[in-house]
Amino acid sequence: MADFLLRRFITMQKKNWKTLSRYPLIFIVSAGLLALSMVLSAFPSGIGLAAPVEPGEMTLLGDSEPMGGLGDSGLCVNHTWVDVTSYQIKGTIGSQSKAFYTARAKLTFPDNSVKYAFCTDIHHSVDSNQTYCLDSGFYSDWRIAWLVNNYPPVADKEYNAARQAAIWHFSDGFDLNQNDPTTGGSSIDDKVKGHYNAILAAIPAQMPPEYEAGNVSLTITPQNATNFLPGQEQHPFTVTLMKGSKPLVGVTVNVTTSFGTLNQNSGVTDDNGQATFTVTSDSAGIATLTATAVVTVPAGSRFIHQSNPTGKQRLVLGEPIETTVQATASKTWENAQNLIIAHKFEDKNYNGVQDAGEPNLSGWEFTLTVPDETAYTATTGADGKAYFYDKVVANGTYTLTETLKLNWTNSTSLSQSKQRSDNDPWTQWIAHFGNAQYSLITVVKYEDKNGNKQQDDDEPTLSGWQFYLYKKSGSEWQQLTGGTTGDDGSLSFSDLDAGDYKVTESLNDPEYYNTTGMSQEITLSYPEHKTLYFGNRRYDMDYGDLPDEIGGLPAYNLTLFSENGARHKPMGQDDVWLGVLRDAEYDGNPHSAAIGDDVQSANDEDGVTRGPSWGGGTGRVFVTVTGPSCLMGWVDFATVNSYNEFLDFGPDFQFTEVISGSQTYNEKVIDNLYLDAGTHELTFNLPSDFASTSVFARFRLSPLNPEFGIDEETGQCQQPAASLNGLVIGGEVEDYYWSFGSTAVELKKISATPQPSVLSFGLIATAAGMSFAAVWFDRRRRSR
Repeated sequence: MADFLLRRFITMQKKNWKTLSRYPLIFIVSAGLLALSMVLSAFPSGIGLAAPVEPGEMTLLGDSEPMGGLGDSGLCVNHTWVDVTSYQIKGTIGSQSKAFYTARAKLTFPDNSVKYAFCTDIHHSVDSNQTYCLDSGFYSDWRIAWLVNNYPPVADKEYNAARQAAIWHFSDGFDLNQNDPTTGGSSIDDKVKGHYNAILAAIPAQMPPEYEAGNVSLTITPQNATNFLPGQEQHPFTVTLMKGSKPLVGVTVNVTTSFGTLNQNSGVTDDNGQATFTVTSDSAGIATLTATAVVTVPAGSRFIHQSNPTGKQRLVLGEPIETTVQATASKTWENAQNLIIAHKFEDKNYNGVQDAGEPNLSGWEFTLTVPDETAYTATTGADGKAYFYDKVVANGTYTLTETLKLNWTNSTSLSQSKQRSDNDPWTQWIAHFGNAQYSLITVVKYEDKNGNKQQDDDEPTLSGWQFYLYKKSGSEWQQLTGGTTGDDGSLSFSDLDAGDYKVTESLNDPEYYNTTGMSQEITLSYPEHKTLYFGNRRYDMDYGDLPDEIGGLPAYNLTLFSENGARHKPMGQDDVWLGVLRDAEYDGNPHSAAIGDDVQSANDEDGVTRGPSWGGGTGRVFVTVTGPSCLMGWVDFATVNSYNEFLDFGPDFQFTEVISGSQTYNEKVIDNLYLDAGTHELTFNLPSDFASTSVFARFRLSPLNPEFGIDEETGQCQQPAASLNGLVIGGEVEDYYWSFGSTAVELKKISATPQPSVLSFGLIATAAGMSFAAVWFDRRRRSR
């Protein structure tokens, strides 16, 4: 069977693949628009009918589905297949070796424009010529969106194969075989492997801001509403246009209604992305409100199968396209002086509220019990409502109770009651009931500050963390999907049937470790909602303690983790630090005299000692280090204006250049200077009249990276220098508040200053060609 499929594959390739109809895929469109990921698994050669079918195996079909259009849910597309390779790319997923054919997915939009796509899901399949529509509840990982925008599908099969392999690397954990990357010849191997490795190397280390997660969505609020006549002729509603959590401002929204009268047919979205309208009717009827807007659908938006969204591959938009988005809502006017309504909807996300995309449910039976215990029944219609007319006749308790159907679960109470009295003689009431048909797993990511493996009241949630969902098939775990926690730190996997599931965290941040386990397994009944909590804690690190404010006024804001304050993570072997002691804490502790972390532990700021006086235009410090290292130093000794012109001595809570007359001084006084183990005397330029003032200083020591080496002329380390803030692996940060002259200030406790040795290393300039503005060092080695 496998050999037959392979021969047919080769024959049909020669015929330009005119009948090729299925590849497993979930697409990501790029190069113009969409990037869909496509997996073509290897045909096992010489294996009989009993051979297992690998996820992603290519199958040739003759059937096809008609192309969809721009349906009620929004933008829809159709796909076919082109540019299939005659060879397979080879690699591993976990411990399993895999081989796949690659191709481009050709996407046709309602206006007959054509774009091409990649595949992102090895584990599902789909026929050619099928219809997919925009899913407003999902956004792809930013690395995949970046990749498809920068490396779109191309007709060159080897380049396209390499790009497809890079997509699978992030979407399915595929690693290209570096020794034998394809089943093609050596020239194909070299071309595919070289381009693949270059792509992975080009992925940015941090997410560019334009790839912030979120889809374009258009909604009408309320989505479903009933007014009673007379008295509720006017119905205000709001149209909201968003990208993810951010509003789209200044966009024209057009609105139509099938019944009643609108106060205006168009409006422009405000700062909240909203435009408000009113529809009015003085007679009973049902209005379908339709809102449209021409917007840009961004890279990373997902498309799902129109008729089988949970059983077919998912397509992910890889490049923006301008299109029309649409939203609908329903408005009903009822001629009723005495009416109780039970409204039933499918609550897919279990939140107890009918959100956009959650349909009304017909055929559900409700029972109304009135104060005299008489019971009435009614069934919901196409609008999801069961109506009880003229049943409000006395004071007391009125109770609506739903009859729960098999294989459904309620997200709201099965019964809801309303009390009627002389003080509240109501005659109209509507109650909303939500039910879910499938199971839901919600992941909550939080900062486990105390490491006790449970979320306490003071422990915030964490956004932007990647998780993957697996389902057990036999004895193997099969990846279904993945996602990233939102602003509230949560992520939901919906539309799940009963079975065993596993959720795995992707931990890529070197500053955190997991406290609750990288994976959690759960068994779902059908249906139910389960929540999994994943805790992460930052490593204890060495932080600085420059002040954030002094006297109620802002200062440096270079200390706390939330400010990306300076911090050093211990690295173990080959680590270095300043002086004898180095501490570690969970966060920085800003202090007006830069002694914040000394309050919590012993004084570890013992690596830098100032000279007794800084007169005559020279500052002097004695620095003790434990091993080969690179030193940065800043001293805030002057207040300057917006042009960096000198105003007075004393800190202005910034480290800048200081222009004094014809000379320029730099408050970065030590610039990536190499030091070996021992105590060193360092000098730097100051204005000649420096005296009687106080300064704040920061020193950061980093381990020397031998791969970069040292500039023999300047004595500077060639590796990237530590900045005033941010993370450094290894080393230490020490902050100081020093006073010169008669001013009394709170001083740090410092070790006794050793006496300078007569051994001089000379003057070392921090950069060639510097003028008087240059910083000079006089470095003298001192015995320890």
